[in-house]
Amino acid sequence: QVQIKEDFCGMDVNQPLGTTNPIETEPAIMFDNVLLTSVAATATNDYSVAFLGTNDGHLKKVVIEGQRHQINMDQSRVSIKAYEFADIVIQQGHRINPDMFVAHGYLYVMTTRRVTMVKVQECHQHRTCMDCLGARDPYCGWCSLENKCSIRNDCAEATSDPLYWLSYKSGKCTTISNVNPAQIQRTTTRTLNLVIDNLPMTENGHYLCVFTMYGKSQTTNATRSPTGVFCPTPSTDTLPLIQTDTRP
Repeated sequence: QVQIKEDFCGMDVNQPLGTTNPIETEPAIMFDNVLLTSVAATATNDYSVAFLGTNDGHLKKVVIEGQRHQINMDQSRVSIKAYEFADIVIQQGHRINPDMFVAHGYLYVMTTRRVTMVKVQECHQHRTCMDCLGARDPYCGWCSLENKCSIRNDCAEATSDPLYWLSYKSGKCTTISNVNPAQIQRTTTRTLNLVIDNLPMTENGHYLCVFTMYGKSQTTNATRSPTGVFCPTPSTDTLPLIQTDTRP
């Protein structure tokens, strides 16, 4: 064990490294008129997350991403970019101390006279897929078959199919992009061809189509197609009559 003393740099075992090319880097993110006073970092899924405390009592959540650029056949370069996806007021006007740390799904944030437990994620507050992915929170994704925004571990079978749990990087929810034919007569029974983006496979391969009219719903058994599902329409004698406008 080497004892670190004042003459450490003069010891024979400590050889200095010399180079003519300095090490340079660029900031991943910059803030205007903000003084950062603390930082804590962790990882979730494939992303790194930094929690940044400020001198005016705010907590900034930042996701850090790396992108590899190929320079030539033998060389590549990784650029680091970051963006802020949340800003939380911990104690307005009070400096966040440097001793932040993450444990058991919470971030512990300290000011001069207060310790605050902050959840690292609150995915449940996003009610729709668009809101979930639009939050750009690396902890959160849309659990397609359970119709909820959650962390990956709370989505059943998320590891078996990437479409079961859509991360914010996927950028697209499970949506019906086309229905053919778009209209049919009430007295006609047809099979509709639904083109559906990001449709995951169910465990038993069973899908249902739900038709709702005047507050009443009917279901039919759907068949998986290469681009979505085929949906037979309900029997015409089970459909409610089309209401007419009786206003003068």
